[in-house]
Amino acid sequence: MFSFVKNYENQIYALMRITTGFMFLCHGASKFMVLQEPARPWHIQWIAAAYWMSHFPRGILPILNRGDAAALYSFVFLYISAKGTGIWGLGKN
Repeated sequence: MFSFVKNYENQIYALMRITTGFMFLCHGASKFMVLQEPARPWHIQWIAAAYWMSHFPRGILPILNRGDAAALYSFVFLYISAKGTGIWGLGKN
């Protein structure tokens, strides 16, 4: 059905990496610069345990505990780390 997209697989992957990075930058900047939430200890902001301590106690499903962005980012970055830089990556040889 979407076979025409296969021709642009590398470009689409690169755009996903760029867009995800930009969105993650905006998300993080809002947390650190605007400080919409109460201040948290430094170790909570820099490690993955922040999801389990902030979101999980509110409910098991990410959509209900407001952890959907954290869950999505974690799996997108896991995929990116497994797949590599792609055609527009800065780490290319």
